[in-house]
Amino acid sequence: MPEPAAPVAAEGIVRFAPRGRIEGAAARALGVAFRDALRGPGARWLVDLRLATFVDSLALGEIATFARALRTAGGDVVLCGPPPGVRRAFEITGLHHVLDIADDEESALQWLRALPSEDDSSARDVAP
Repeated sequence: MPEPAAPVAAEGIVRFAPRGRIEGAAARALGVAFRDALRGPGARWLVDLRLATFVDSLALGEIATFARALRTAGGDVVLCGPPPGVRRAFEITGLHHVLDIADDEESALQWLRALPSEDDSSARDVAP
């Protein structure tokens, strides 16, 4: 996998766009990038999968682990635009039931903008 562009924050939303085949070493690198991100700012994440061509089980696990950690910390993540083969991987594993997946970037942004902010006392509870 080519190195993904560094996460970019705008409007309080961090955008991240891995691309190509996300498998093996590339999936581990994705996990490292996510773990590093948890140490930095940005409670709302948009992971743009439009340029991903394949995700293996390790990559799916890294994405699910990141989503859980982010939600536990009071943030959230929405995936957007996965191509049919990538979307199918989420469906086969059942992850589409626990991860928010939007068809396109604008839908994902609307979803994230509608979430309570970090300092909003009405923020939703997330089960561990």
